[in-house]
Amino acid sequence: MIPRIILLSLLFFFFAGSYTTSAQSSPDKLYQQAVTKMQSENWKAALIDLNNCIKQNPDFVNAWISKGVVHLQLKEYDSALDMFGKALTLHAGHPLALYNRALVKSLQGDYNGSMKDLNMALDKRPDHAAGYYNRALLHLHFQDTIKALIEIANCLKYDPDFLQAYLLQASLHAHRGNTDEAYLAFDRALTIDSSAIQARFNRAHFAYRYGQYQQALTDFQYLHSLFPEHPLIRIHLGGVLCMLNQKQKACELWQGSTQDLNAQALFLRYCKP
Repeated sequence: MIPRIILLSLLFFFFAGSYTTSAQSSPDKLYQQAVTKMQSENWKAALIDLNNCIKQNPDFVNAWISKGVVHLQLKEYDSALDMFGKALTLHAGHPLALYNRALVKSLQGDYNGSMKDLNMALDKRPDHAAGYYNRALLHLHFQDTIKALIEIANCLKYDPDFLQAYLLQASLHAHRGNTDEAYLAFDRALTIDSSAIQARFNRAHFAYRYGQYQQALTDFQYLHSLFPEHPLIRIHLGGVLCMLNQKQKACELWQGSTQDLNAQALFLRYCKP
């Protein structure tokens, strides 16, 4: 299954660090106050500081970008587009304004416009790993898994520890039937973070799908040890146990999921005498 189009949010603190000054003027102080409030997700209070900052210095590009991020977080997408547009008027081709505007456009369903902004942003800043990841997701919207895999390779070139990129890479290879490459990507993700639940679950599900039941069993048992009452994990673990001729254990798992209708249905179908 091809993943949904969800672009990474380019968080405010990323471009807060791109602005430095030797003298702390009043607009600078207001901007730093706003950044602190944004880091605490106090969006509306941050907006007040940003408005005052811009009132004192209308050419403060990062303040316009940050204001756009606040509107984005508040789901005020048209206002966010206006803010990023203002930043780009002041600083043509500003990559962070372009990245964030691309995000807003994708959320509004303007995938062509989002791709255009991402292309311009990566031309300006070709070392930005998240930009390639986002562009990979856009290629998936257009059902082009080959281009998406190329973008993921570029992403990992600049950030070899990008966990979500490995998960997407694994999903893409799985979708194309490249089992060895999919396992390799899952393994790399778990090397980066052995506790990554999504990576562990996806690898287990993939292993079950391709008949690698022992690998699936190992992963689902690990997940079950962490979440013993999780119905979806119990259902899948039971399915693996059935395939390994351990029907009694599977039935005990399904019977124990008293609040899950799917588990109870499996129990009634396969376990009830």
